Amino acid sequence: MRARYDTDELAAVAAAADRAGLTTSGYVAAAALAAASGSEPPDASGDRELLGELLQARLAVRRYAVNVNQGVAALNSGAGAPVWLERAVAGCDRAVNRLDELTVRLLQRRS
Repeated sequence: MRARYDTDELAAVAAAADRAGLTTSGYVAAAALAAASGSEPPDASGDRELLGELLQARLAVRRYAVNVNQGVAALNSGAGAPVWLERAVAGCDRAVNRLDELTVRLLQRRS
C-alpha cells in the first residue's frame, strides 16, 4: 500500500510523526489503525512531559543516594550517624516513590 501526499501534506504528516516519536510510515500506519478502530492517533507530546519528570526524579534519587552513601561511610568509620542522615534517607524514599509513580503512569500510557 502506498500513500501519496503533496509537499504540504507530507510536511504535516512528517511533523506529526516526529511529535509522536515515530517514522513517517510508522505514523501513517498507526494513524490509519487508530482511525479504523475509532481511537486517537499516536501523540507523544505527553510523553515528553513525563520523560522530563522521570529525569528530574532520577536526578533527585542520585543526589540523595550520594548523601546516604556519605552518611553510611561516616557510620562505618565510627564517627556516628550525621544529623542529616535520616532526612537524606527519607528524601531518597520520596524520590524513589516518585519514580515508581511515574513508571506506572508511563506503563499505563503504553498499554
